[in-house]
Amino acid sequence: MAGEFGAFIAQKRIEKDVKLKPIADRLGVSVTYLSDIIRGRRNPPDIEGLEALADILDLTEMEREEMLDLAGRERK
Repeated sequence: MAGEFGAFIAQKRIEKDVKLKPIADRLGVSVTYLSDIIRGRRNPPDIEGLEALADILDLTEMEREEMLDLAGRERK
C-alpha cells in the first residue's frame, strides 16, 4: 500500500504522463526498486534523487516542497 509520498508521485506521473522506466533510468535504479518506493515498501530517495524526481515530473515550487515534506515524513 502506497504511503503519502508514493501516492503523490503516482498521481504526478499520471498527470504528466511519465512512465516508470525513464524515471528509474534517470535515478539510476531499477523499475522494480522505483515501484517499491512508490508502493511504500522502500524509503523515498535521498535529496539528489528527490531533486531529479522533481525535475523529471516538472514539479512547481509548491509541488516540490510538498514532495520533499512527504519524503521527509516517510524517511523520519
